[in-house]
Amino acid sequence: MRAVQLFRDIILGLIIEVNEAVYNQKSGFLIRDQYKIDPGRFECPECDEKLTVAVSGNNNIYFRHYPGSGYCILKDESIDNEVLQAQNSYLHNKESDRHKELKNLIGNSLKAIAEVQENSIVVDTKFIIKGNDKRRPDVYCLYGERELVFEIQLSPLSPRFIHQRLKFYVEHGIYVLWILDLKGDPFLLSNMQRDIKYLFKSQNLFSLDEQSDSLQLICNYKQPFQYEMREIRDKWIAKTVQLGDLKFDRQEVQVYYSDYAKERNNAQLALVHDIRDSLAKKEVQDLVKQNQKIQQLIDKIGHHWKNDYNCYHLLQELVSLNDIETEILNSIVKLNRSNMERPPLCHYIGNYKKKSDKSYMSFIEFLLTQTVIILGINHKDPEGRGALIELYQNFDLAEKMYVLIPLLFKRGYVITGADENFLQENPHLCHGSSDIELLKLTYHSRLRYFSNDPIRSNWGYFLFIESAIRGKIIGSNVKSWVQFMMPILSTYRQYWKYTQIVLSNTSLGQILASTDKKSTIRRKILEHGLDLVEQDEEFNEILKYLYPEIFFF
Repeated sequence: MRAVQLFRDIILGLIIEVNEAVYNQKSGFLIRDQYKIDPGRFECPECDEKLTVAVSGNNNIYFRHYPGSGYCILKDESIDNEVLQAQNSYLHNKESDRHKELKNLIGNSLKAIAEVQENSIVVDTKFIIKGNDKRRPDVYCLYGERELVFEIQLSPLSPRFIHQRLKFYVEHGIYVLWILDLKGDPFLLSNMQRDIKYLFKSQNLFSLDEQSDSLQLICNYKQPFQYEMREIRDKWIAKTVQLGDLKFDRQEVQVYYSDYAKERNNAQLALVHDIRDSLAKKEVQDLVKQNQKIQQLIDKIGHHWKNDYNCYHLLQELVSLNDIETEILNSIVKLNRSNMERPPLCHYIGNYKKKSDKSYMSFIEFLLTQTVIILGINHKDPEGRGALIELYQNFDLAEKMYVLIPLLFKRGYVITGADENFLQENPHLCHGSSDIELLKLTYHSRLRYFSNDPIRSNWGYFLFIESAIRGKIIGSNVKSWVQFMMPILSTYRQYWKYTQIVLSNTSLGQILASTDKKSTIRRKILEHGLDLVEQDEEFNEILKYLYPEIFFF
């Protein structure tokens, strides 16, 4: 059995620490003499049981409970020192004048509340006994059918001690109101007061309104609020409340005025709702602004079309559009419509009129260059005529065909039988024969995925390879293969390594070997120093793509 460190002297009416009363052997034996004179003088301040004064083998005086006495936390050897010291501190402070004043105020004020059973009110004299455990609250009462206790906390207590006392009450369905002696701002809490605040999710702090004749409590609670529609913050509110204003939570066994967790959750939901409403309004406002912006852009594009202005800077404006603006633009201009007598792209190509001799980006070049506006690039009129035929027929675009044709194919244009028939029937519109023109268009179609246009600057070389493959000179009026090779050797010296491959992998090499009796080709090779000229290695990828049967290395 553990010796106790506190005792109550019923004659003096004080709770005294043993170390203060027994500070030497003489004082110890004086206490023992007092005990012999009056064995009932000393009692336990926790359980009110009588204490005996005993002498150890070393003649040390100590206090302990009598054998067979009831349970008391102060004699329980299983309780660790931290909890025991907190309990001793709690018992010692319960006897302070301030503590007595507050618990008597509460006890007297409860008598005026109709819902409180008056004969149930006990001020610091009733033990709540549950099994082997018991607690003596500062004030106890029955509020309706609920057991309600008041615990006055004026001095520092450890979190462990506070939680242990709360655990007892909660486990037995007893509601507890912790009464603090708050002074000033609830932001400036002691550690103990802060520990009590966090006992429950409600985080209410109660103190006694001592100016009221009836029982009124001052509840300090946190009220969540929206801050600049960005986050939830809290502000402290102090409100005078009565017992009838409080809520009793059966599940959590807590009593509170304002449920902080619930209020914060509601505030958070309201914030989300308000943000969504704000965003929805902003989206509408943004949509109106975007529609206005796109309409202004469409008007500008139309103005450029009508007046044949340089459209280069329009490309930059299109690129700067976001996804929504791009969608709005396409939903208005609808240049990919197919259910029309004349597709929009064909209309613009066919009706384009050049109004300046200056070199600039025409409206048609702008349409085919940009990738923001969706074009019905392969849409045809009822007769099967599409954008390619419109290009050939508009002579105002003739000077820019070398730019427009590659752009058309890069946008995905596919040659049709109607296109082939048109060129066969209109050779005067071709640069050379209809067959050569169709061959060039085929090259444009096949090379559409290459970033630069390799055809215009290398067309003569492609005709050389095609001639070698077919065993027939095409695209040139010369009659001799030797004559045909002269411009190839002089103009495309950077492709000499590829020329040798063509000659090796087609019949042209043998033809030249048998027809070049004067070794003209050999002299030109030496004259141009072809074996020493740096070769264009990048051109290799194009040749392998076009002629895998020849350039298979």
